Order: sequence, then C-alpha cells, then structure tokens
Amino acid sequence: MDQVGVQDPKLRAIARKPEMPAVGAPPPATLVSNRDSRTASWLGALVRNVGGLGEVSAGGLPGETGVLVLEVPVGSRAQQAGLRSGDLILKMDGKDVETLADLLRLGTAAHGGSKLGVLRQHRDIGLEFDGPVW
Repeated sequence: MDQVGVQDPKLRAIARKPEMPAVGAPPPATLVSNRDSRTASWLGALVRNVGGLGEVSAGGLPGETGVLVLEVPVGSRAQQAGLRSGDLILKMDGKDVETLADLLRLGTAAHGGSKLGVLRQHRDIGLEFDGPVW
C-alpha cells in the first residue's frame, strides 16, 4: 500500500492525510441543512426551500438558495403556469427568491401577471402566467 500516493519523502512529510469518519458517525456539517424544510402549497403545487448539499449539487446551484417544486397536480395553476416537479424557482418578477418566505412575500405583493425565473434540468427558463398569484 506504500506504493500509492506521494512517493518523495520531503513531499510525504508535508502531505495532508484525510480524516476518515468513524463508522456510524453523523454526516459532516456541510451535508446537513439548517434551512426550514416545511412544505407549503403555492398555486396548488407543493413547494419547499432547497436544502442540503445533495439538492444544491443536483440543481447546479451556488448554494442553498431557491424553492424546490415537489409536486404539481394536474389542473393546478402551477401546471397552467408551466411548472413541473423538480423545478427550482429562483426569481419572481426580477427579484431573487432565496427562500419559500421570499416566494410567498413576493407572491402576495404581485399584481396581475407574474414572471418566474426557473432552473429546470440545469437550464434557465422563464415562465409567465396571467392573473394574481393568490
């Protein structure tokens, strides 16, 4: 096993050795999210905050930001607007949506139609729909 990795004794002396987690140890703090994980209904869809390194990585996001669409019932206003399960809502009417609270607040303040900035399968798309958000 000594034949793998850094061979030069000078370099080996300064090379960092990774810390291996103990069996059954809790995951590193970076994998655990402190964000609110409660769900809410918005335009008939089930949504919640993006949370955890897995969702950040899967979405190609720079950090824990945005709202994840979990379910979009057939015939809901969310479906009519073009939302799909797995979409990440990042903007509403040009304003950042970092949390579910932002989405709900911006939705309450919206008058008439709204524009959503959505990340779908690593592609930015824009969705528009008529009528008030609520």
